Amino acid sequence: MNIQPLRLAIVVSHPIQYFAPVYRELAKNPSILLTVLFATRAGVDAYFDHKFNQLIQWDIPLTEGYHSVFLSSQSKKSGLQWRIVTELIQQRADVILFHGYDQPTNLLGILVAKLLRKKVLMRGDTRISPRNSKKNFKFYFKKWLFNRFDGFIAIGTLNKEYYQNFGISKNKIYFAPFCVDSNLFDIGKQKESVRARVRKELQIQYNKYVILFVAKLTDQKRPYDLLAAFANLKMRHPDAVIVYAGSGEQKQALQIEAKNKKLDVRFLGFVNQKKLPELYAASDIFVLPSDREAWGLVINEAMIAGLPVITTYDVGAAPDLVIGKGTGQVYAPGDVGALTAILDEWLSNPAKIKVMGEKAKSLISKWDVKNCAEGIIAAAIKVRERPKK
Repeated sequence: MNIQPLRLAIVVSHPIQYFAPVYRELAKNPSILLTVLFATRAGVDAYFDHKFNQLIQWDIPLTEGYHSVFLSSQSKKSGLQWRIVTELIQQRADVILFHGYDQPTNLLGILVAKLLRKKVLMRGDTRISPRNSKKNFKFYFKKWLFNRFDGFIAIGTLNKEYYQNFGISKNKIYFAPFCVDSNLFDIGKQKESVRARVRKELQIQYNKYVILFVAKLTDQKRPYDLLAAFANLKMRHPDAVIVYAGSGEQKQALQIEAKNKKLDVRFLGFVNQKKLPELYAASDIFVLPSDREAWGLVINEAMIAGLPVITTYDVGAAPDLVIGKGTGQVYAPGDVGALTAILDEWLSNPAKIKVMGEKAKSLISKWDVKNCAEGIIAAAIKVRERPKK
């Protein structure tokens, strides 16, 4: 018996650099007929990112290798795109996957999909926090909304627990690991030559320890915590240097602080995707001090490059990629003393840095684009097979 290909439509706010490789992988599968519906062109066209505080345009292809439709020509991510109604009618999809539920276009799309009696899946990165666990009106609205879905694709442990907190049964939750493109971030045998070149460009001696921060320089990411911890270690570890890759509202203040305290720090500003792998290759330790971080895909990137990770308990990736995995350490967000102690221990024990980096690279190899695409396909097929309510 011939099984018809599964017609899968994915609704997402805009082209996202992390998602494009997954869409390309899905499109390669002959059992899937994929269409991605983008609400806006943000990311494809240059746009002003208020948190980076600059114009952003990604330097990698975001829409190649799969079929996509733009619901509007605007470059802003906000607004309601009414075209979602006609597109969902015309697509005749078997299963519609929505990335998130908080955008007006997605909410309208969910309503239309249910009126069309389509099977719908949810994928997002939200996790339980004090802000979304209270049983108020918003909680009960989400509970009602989630019960309209036929299935959920969890990206990790905390995301799965988030859905369960709203009463979603385990048999409606599937898994597709949150991932980045390992082909981009693993530069393989070129690592040593790239490491030497990049350090020379940054005027960093080859034998120094590079502590890398890759994120927006905003309050949520807590870049000051890393700088404060580094200042505490200035006398004990003069062979270390911090590299900040990112821009934002705190950049100037951080630069002034580093200069006043005579700290060995490089501020690179926003670094685009093609340059990031080289930066990871030139580094030794990765630190993400954030609080309220839904996941933190920069951790995936760093681990692909073989870097051990220091992050906080409030980063969504921590339970799956760091805690108890031998790939790094976590601490309470804002605890500069704990961060200082961890860095001090690591910088005093180079062998430990190497072992943890190797474990990080091994673990993250299972969180790849192929496994993510396979998880989405398995979820979509299971949902298609379920009887309609």
